[in-house]
Amino acid sequence: MPLGFNPQDRLSGASAERPGLARALEFIHPGDTLVVWKLDQLGRSLPPLLEIVTNLKTRGVQFRLPHQSNGYKPTP
Repeated sequence: MPLGFNPQDRLSGASAERPGLARALEFIHPGDTLVVWKLDQLGRSLPPLLEIVTNLKTRGVQFRLPHQSNGYKPTP
């Protein structure tokens, strides 16, 4: 994924159709890091969030939430 790749959806995390997220997940590679500003931008309910994060981990992609108040930073 190119440095500075910044897909943005103008839809809420509740929307099932988020082309920017789909594009990012399609092009992200092992060793890349997906940075999500707030967790609710990735999804509004736990099952889709778990599916996305599990998929990232399986693919060797790191996931970061820089603005979580507790500093939670899951790693693969």
